Amino acid sequence: MRLAIWDTPFTEPVGRAFDPVPGASVFRGSSVEVVARLAANQADVALVPADHALTVSDNVDILPSVAVSMWLAGSTRLVLPSGLSSPVLSLHTGPESLYMTLLARIVLKEHYGKQMLILDGGDVPLDPPWMPLVVAEGDGEPFEIDLAQEWLEMAHYPLVAGLFITRKGQATSEVIRSVRDVVVAFDDERSDQEREMIRLRLDDVSVASLSELADYLFYYGMTPEIPGVTFASLDEEEDGPHE
Repeated sequence: MRLAIWDTPFTEPVGRAFDPVPGASVFRGSSVEVVARLAANQADVALVPADHALTVSDNVDILPSVAVSMWLAGSTRLVLPSGLSSPVLSLHTGPESLYMTLLARIVLKEHYGKQMLILDGGDVPLDPPWMPLVVAEGDGEPFEIDLAQEWLEMAHYPLVAGLFITRKGQATSEVIRSVRDVVVAFDDERSDQEREMIRLRLDDVSVASLSELADYLFYYGMTPEIPGVTFASLDEEEDGPHE
């Protein structure tokens, strides 16, 4: 099996899960590279940002049982150099930071009442690349927010960072089981602290969080209608739940 994995600190456990698996070929790269490899048939399964999976859900299959989610994460911290002193905040973004840009827009508007001016990052270096950059405006004190924690406080669910997808019609029972069994077996060997920090099961609270995200995708103009949160299914002979 060929896997393409969005390369971030919070998706890193997935790569470790598959590295020792015989016959598994693992590519790690940007979300743009991962999506392109799946489209070009250079990968069988891709771990992509959750917003992308929902946005293109009519053209892909989303795998059940496993996903990447988190209650909070230092790697999703957004620094506002001048705090919240400006009525409008400018945000540099690029193709790799679209998901966190959307989350920043949602959090800063819904939680703090701030409008965002979205700017093409161009040559502005984004560090880390999956996070947008707030332009310093005003004279306020620097202010830092963790987008995953802010999402938890707003939605009361963990932030789903990544979903496993295949090309449409390619999520066979064999593919679903192969991905699920590797991730679940790896997760079972992790400590309670590790499982609490980065969650690898697609459970009820993760699905509820995705439903909230789907609503925001529509309300923030990312999709023409609220995308359905649906998953590929196993054959009838499925041998029981794995959560």
